[in-house]
Amino acid sequence: MPAIRAILEDQKGVFLFEDCSLAHGGRLNGKPLGTFGDGAVWSLQGQKIVTGGEGGITLTKHADLHVRQLLWGHYNKRCKVEIPVDHPLRSYSLTEAGLKSRAHPLAIAIALKQLRKLGEFHKYKLHYAQQLAKGLDEPAWYAFVMRFKSSQAPNGLDRETFVRELLSHSLGEVDIPGSTGLLHKEPLYNSPETILLHLYPQGSMGTPERTSSFDRAQSFYDEAIKLPVYATADDQGITDHYIQTITAVAHKWVARDAEMN
Repeated sequence: MPAIRAILEDQKGVFLFEDCSLAHGGRLNGKPLGTFGDGAVWSLQGQKIVTGGEGGITLTKHADLHVRQLLWGHYNKRCKVEIPVDHPLRSYSLTEAGLKSRAHPLAIAIALKQLRKLGEFHKYKLHYAQQLAKGLDEPAWYAFVMRFKSSQAPNGLDRETFVRELLSHSLGEVDIPGSTGLLHKEPLYNSPETILLHLYPQGSMGTPERTSSFDRAQSFYDEAIKLPVYATADDQGITDHYIQTITAVAHKWVARDAEMN
């Protein structure tokens, strides 16, 4: 992140926004994530560590961007209170930009209560993640956050077969990530001019092939298996169950492979 920041310091008019959707409370070298760039966003969607069901949080260190954020999400009272009377966009305070994309108050109330417990959530998540990492360090063809190494796995066992067997043992939150895929292959990023006509002239992004080769991202995507990491004191039992079941299934395949050879 510091290297990215250094590059952008020479690029006038280019802002650095941090996508912290899954990084609530995270730090890099002791510095809170969300404080490196010009602004940041956090998701409050249902699967996040701090959730309101839907909604999000945004911040910026620039007063003018804060005004524009207000006008995309709020209208009337808050805009009238927070937008300076001499700001050129003050006259839009009543109507804002016409979207009303703010989170609803109940969602924020729920998220705020969870935010106050974020330190406790982090403590237990770290505890369980360390247990998973230690408990799943053998055999060597998977690791945590799990990357399935097909070239090192027993004969006949691929990632899909492994996950199906884990699911059959009631590990319902084991998953091969699908919705969180390779961003450089999504049309929003390699062909944005098709949907965002007012921002990108036709052909301005070149062809998708120009951004099609990210070998490390592809390798991680092809090997990834997602495991849950729980966040409360009551979750020790289910964490132990995941470790024991994954280990047992893995050892069964190793033993089967040894018998065949």
